[in-house]
Amino acid sequence: MIKRGKTILWLSIWKTFFKASIYFTEKTISGIHGLTIDEKIKESLKEGKNIGKLIPVIINVRHKNQMDDLLQLIMYKKNLK
Repeated sequence: MIKRGKTILWLSIWKTFFKASIYFTEKTISGIHGLTIDEKIKESLKEGKNIGKLIPVIINVRHKNQMDDLLQLIMYKKNLK
């Protein structure tokens, strides 16, 4: 998904789920803690491995209820300047 030349997320489709990867910078990652998303996602930021200057948020979407978290992250990333 791309908005004005900026990649919002990377998506890969597997047999029983799909994986969405959204990359943030050190400057923009702090806003995620203010979102009403699953605490496991927020905790995964501490355990995750940075890729250069980017911090990945990776969600394996297996259930419908996870879509709300994904949509919140997409909207947050989309509205960053």
